[in-house]
Amino acid sequence: MLLQRLIIVIMGSLWLLWVLFTRYRSDWTALEWGAIGLVSISVLSSGYELIKEKGIKKREE
Repeated sequence: MLLQRLIIVIMGSLWLLWVLFTRYRSDWTALEWGAIGLVSISVLSSGYELIKEKGIKKREE
């Protein structure tokens, strides 16, 4: 589960950076903005869960 979240955070972050820096924002449709928002929420959520899991494991040791 940890590896899956790490992959989501890394790949999602790279995709978001690529999208934001290679396309013209004024041409985007509402559907594209929705997809970008969904990926952003997924990346942030997975990153938060990773941080939380590492904190729990650290306290157990």
